[in-house]
Amino acid sequence: YGSVSSDAQALAYCARLGSTRDVVLADFGGDLFKPGHAIALCHSTKAIVVAVRGTIRPWDLISDLVCSSEAFRVLDEAGFAHSGMLRAAHHLDGAVRSQVLRLANSPELSRYRVVICGHSLGAGCASLLGCLWITDPEMVVIRNRLQVFGYGTPAVLSRNLSKAVRSHITTVVMGDDLVPRLSLSSFQRLRDYALSSLSGAPVSAEAPQHHLYPPGRVIWVDDVVAHEHVEDTEAPLPIAMLDATSFTDIKPGPRLVSAHLPQHYAILGDLPLPPEFM
Repeated sequence: YGSVSSDAQALAYCARLGSTRDVVLADFGGDLFKPGHAIALCHSTKAIVVAVRGTIRPWDLISDLVCSSEAFRVLDEAGFAHSGMLRAAHHLDGAVRSQVLRLANSPELSRYRVVICGHSLGAGCASLLGCLWITDPEMVVIRNRLQVFGYGTPAVLSRNLSKAVRSHITTVVMGDDLVPRLSLSSFQRLRDYALSSLSGAPVSAEAPQHHLYPPGRVIWVDDVVAHEHVEDTEAPLPIAMLDATSFTDIKPGPRLVSAHLPQHYAILGDLPLPPEFM
């Protein structure tokens, strides 16, 4: 496979870009509430792409685990967002905003979409960054060109905000993936169920202040059937559009963790995807 000497070379290789000239920025190191990220040009799809890295380093877990909700406004809608990932999204905004505006305003890229994408923590931060940008008057130049694609996106928005951003944000959930179903409230319900089962007596649930959901429109992919479809292209596509409320509880099963791994989502590249994935 050879070797690379920089994040830019690594991104160009992994994303199959024609050259490192198409990598505008690459910083995968990250720090506390500062996720690794990159900006690149994808000429084949005519997109300015902001990619956000998922959880790798110990400090990334802090962004994941600061899961209390805080007041948040998107467009004209008031609701709540995941506190830790919102803080990370604000840092990300400061790191990439000027570059994205410069690219979006350049005449040669005027017809390019602005796409923000990520997996896991990266998907949550990408979604909240998209929320910040469609709300900020300074970013109005890209509002109608902006799309967010999150894979295994955590529960980061209250239900009303999740619905409000459906035209801008797409969440993809693979099978029984735990992360989109994991929130403070779903964990508390699972805990209470376990305690009730062990004690044989009902446990009074302490409801969290606000329940959070995966953002935007949610596309669920049956991972088992997806692998069968790769082998048999005549099989129906294992895809369904679901409401975010379908992911309010953790589903016990053998693939809770494995379904979340990025390599599990990679099978999407082998499927003839419908237009809503584009």
